Amino acid sequence: MNSCHPPSDEIAGLIGIYIFQGCYGFLSVAIYALNIRALQHHKANIDKSFSLLYTCCASLSITYFLDHFLIRRFVKLGFFCEFILEKFKEPNYWMMPYKTVASYCPIAILVFHTLIAAHRFSIVVGPIRGVQIWDHYRRVFAIFGFLIPFIFMWFMVPCKSYAELDSEGKGGLDIEYKKIFSLSSSLFAAIAAVFFGLLTLFLTFGMLIVLVNLSLRKLGQAEINLIVFEIFMTVFTMIYAFTQGILYYSIYIAKDMELKATVIQFRTFAIDIFILPQAWTLLFLSTTVRRSTLRIFGKHLGIEFLSTDIDHQKITRMNSTAPPTYSLQKSVVLNNNFTMVWKCMIVLLILLHFGLTAEKQKKKDLTSYTDADLEKLYDEWEENDDEQLEEDEKPEHKRKPPQMDLDSMKAKAKNPEDLLMMSKKGQTLMLFVGVLDPAEPGRTDIRPFTEKWTALWQSQLYNNHVDLQVFVIDDNRAIFMFKDGEQAFEAKKFLLNQEYVTEVTIEGQSFDGPAKKLKTVKKEL
Repeated sequence: MNSCHPPSDEIAGLIGIYIFQGCYGFLSVAIYALNIRALQHHKANIDKSFSLLYTCCASLSITYFLDHFLIRRFVKLGFFCEFILEKFKEPNYWMMPYKTVASYCPIAILVFHTLIAAHRFSIVVGPIRGVQIWDHYRRVFAIFGFLIPFIFMWFMVPCKSYAELDSEGKGGLDIEYKKIFSLSSSLFAAIAAVFFGLLTLFLTFGMLIVLVNLSLRKLGQAEINLIVFEIFMTVFTMIYAFTQGILYYSIYIAKDMELKATVIQFRTFAIDIFILPQAWTLLFLSTTVRRSTLRIFGKHLGIEFLSTDIDHQKITRMNSTAPPTYSLQKSVVLNNNFTMVWKCMIVLLILLHFGLTAEKQKKKDLTSYTDADLEKLYDEWEENDDEQLEEDEKPEHKRKPPQMDLDSMKAKAKNPEDLLMMSKKGQTLMLFVGVLDPAEPGRTDIRPFTEKWTALWQSQLYNNHVDLQVFVIDDNRAIFMFKDGEQAFEAKKFLLNQEYVTEVTIEGQSFDGPAKKLKTVKKEL
């Protein structure tokens, strides 16, 4: 006989499962909230399209989890079951919001997973054009992401909903809707899950196929981290899509009640696997998010984390592990949490050593050490370190100068610039860029305009695997600094095609950009 309460021999197991799912779920919700806060408050966040898509997806995941966990799983144990059944047994509009959210959110999450995969695919296939399109139309894509799910559930919106006892006799309630149109919500949900799941899978495979033709050395750690993020997202999406497809098959095609019961038991876990892991994958892969989270906990715990300026100055081999959507920023090099812990251990060991061997020396508290003191300690540690770093991992000032075969270079060079470009391979090189606002060609105090467009050019070059840093040194002038000087000449060609560039200076040679003409015309007038 159907009842609000599950069988007595299953209550203990259900409570244990739901407690575990609740702890994991609410912790994931908290991580989602911290991730969104980090993305929204990160001042140097250049690639805003990924941040917007992730924020929308995370908000939907939080809403769906709270809706699904707080209502369905509590009622499954018998809480409020009789009250809901008494008040909402007849079709009504009061239960429709729950039914609508429960049907809308998973489809919307699938859509945003597909948009994230499409975002990454387009940037890999056409780095410069892809960044421009997503940066310009990101809000349009987000709006479409919220509207597309209604294609698969519009017929449910005007319907009344009602509560009834679980048809399987396992306790709890089912929320059903009184059909106005002869369309199956289960069928459309399964179609949406399979369609967007496969589309996400194909986009991810397409991105990987394109990347196969690129050397892994050309990919920064940030690029690799974002690829890993998308692979995890695709796997979780496919698990949910497969579960939905099998559930519909067991009910309407095979009509196998035993298979249906098995799938329904697994479906709760599949939903959690589908909506929650993206909180953890971004936290683990993005240095920007991790650092923001550490700062929040540090403030509450009264901990001041060590500055990473030393890493920026001395360990040039360490790059940000944040996806390029977060790592393209003026501070450029962000530290890894594991490296920070390792660094703290080194400092403590060195302090212990000096405390034992120099008793007469005045003791100094670790919290009073300045960046200069830490830098000195680190240098001493490096000098006494027996392990030798690889040549490409050493700071540039400690590397051996590359051996240049002038005869070979002359044979390959088509002109003097090619020869100069090859001679700068592996060396740091700076490029100066002048910027002009065509709306006000006579003004020079255009720092916001300069920061906006130099950041966008940095993003486009980075997505074309050109590693660089940008520093705005004047209101209408910026420095582009390249670790590999050979890439500076590729960037010069790109910048000279940008309509807001007045001039580009490299190795003492100046080249006029398209905006130079506007500047000259203004002077003549």
